[in-house]
Amino acid sequence: LEMAATGRIDAHFSIGAVPIRITVDDAQHEGFGPTKHTTYRIVTTGAGSSASCRHRFSDFGRVRAELIRGSPGVVLPALPEKQVLNRFAPEFVEKRGKMLELFMHKLISHPIVVASSILSNFLDWPEQLVGAAKAISCTVQLPPLELSDAGDPLSDASKGVMALHDELGASRSTFKSLIGKQHDTSTAVFELSRNFTELSNNSLNTVLRSHLVTFADGAQGLAAIIRQQSDENGDCALLVALKTYKMLAYALHEQLKARQKLIAAIDKANASLADLQTQVSKMSGRAGKEKKVAELDQQCDAIKEKVSAMRDEHSLFTRTLQWEIERFHRAKNAELSSALADMAVRNRDIVLREHAAWSEVVANLSGLEGSVVQP
Repeated sequence: LEMAATGRIDAHFSIGAVPIRITVDDAQHEGFGPTKHTTYRIVTTGAGSSASCRHRFSDFGRVRAELIRGSPGVVLPALPEKQVLNRFAPEFVEKRGKMLELFMHKLISHPIVVASSILSNFLDWPEQLVGAAKAISCTVQLPPLELSDAGDPLSDASKGVMALHDELGASRSTFKSLIGKQHDTSTAVFELSRNFTELSNNSLNTVLRSHLVTFADGAQGLAAIIRQQSDENGDCALLVALKTYKMLAYALHEQLKARQKLIAAIDKANASLADLQTQVSKMSGRAGKEKKVAELDQQCDAIKEKVSAMRDEHSLFTRTLQWEIERFHRAKNAELSSALADMAVRNRDIVLREHAAWSEVVANLSGLEGSVVQP
C-alpha cells in the first residue's frame, strides 16, 4: 500500500513505448452481510481497442497463482493478505485500488505474462489487445540451459536471494526509523521554539527577551526545514525501491523453492522407475510372470513419459528463472543507484538550508545589544 500510495510505477515494470495502458478504479461494494465485498473496474486500452471488466480482491490473487502455474519460473510480487477489519473504509478501499493498479501494471509489463491467455481472459481482452501483447512477448529470448561441471547453476540461489531479502528489509526498517527520528526532532525543535517564546514573555527575562525571541523565531524555521526533510524522505524513491525489491526477492525465493520441489519429484519418479526396472529384471524369463512383466513395463513407460515431461518443465523453469534473476538484478542496480543519488542530493540540499538557517540565527543574535555571539 505504501508503494501504491506514491502513484509511482517503478523502472523494473516499466512498459516503455508499449501502447498498452491499464487503470483500476470505480470501487463498488456488492452483496450484503457476510457476502459483502468490493469490486474494482479494470480498463485496458491500446492497439486501437479497449476492454473493461470488474473483479474483487480475491480474483487478483487467483489470477496470480494461475499465471505462476502456467508459466513456471516467472516472478510476480505477492499481493498483501486480506484485511478483515475496516476493509470497507473509504481510505482503505482507495489505497487498495491504487495497489491493485500497480499490480496490474506489473503484469502487463512482464513480457512473458502479458501474452498469457490466463491474463487476457481475466481482462476480457479483444483480439487487438491480445495481438499487441503477443508482439511484446516475441521480444523475450530466454538464455540456453547451461549445466556446468559444478552441477545445478541455481543450487545456491535461494540462500543468496533470501539473504538479500532480509538485508533489503533491514535497510528499509532502519531508514524508516531514521525518518521517524527526523520527524521527532522537528517536533522537539518546534517545542523548543515555543518554550523560548514563553521564556521571553517572563518579566524576569526582560534583558534576554530579544535574544530569546530571535532564537525562538530561528528555531521555528529550522523545525519546518527538518519536518520537510522527514516528509521528503518518507516519500522518496529509495523507500519505494527497497520495498519493491524486497517483495521481488521473496517472489524469486518462492519460485526457486517450487523448482526444488520439481527436482525432488523427478528424483522420486526416477527412484520408482529404478525399482520397477529391478522387478522386471528379476521376473524376466520366468514362467508365468509374462503378464506381470508386461504390466510393469507399461508402468515403466508411463513413468519415463512423466519424467521426460518434468525434465522439459525443469529446463524451461531453470531458463526462465535465470532470465528473471538477471532481469531482477539489472533493474535493482539501476533503480537503487538512482534512488540513492536522489536521496543524497535531497538531504544535501536540506542540510545546506539548515546550515543557512543556523547562520542567520547566529547573525541575528550577534547584532543584538549585549550579545556575546561572534558572527
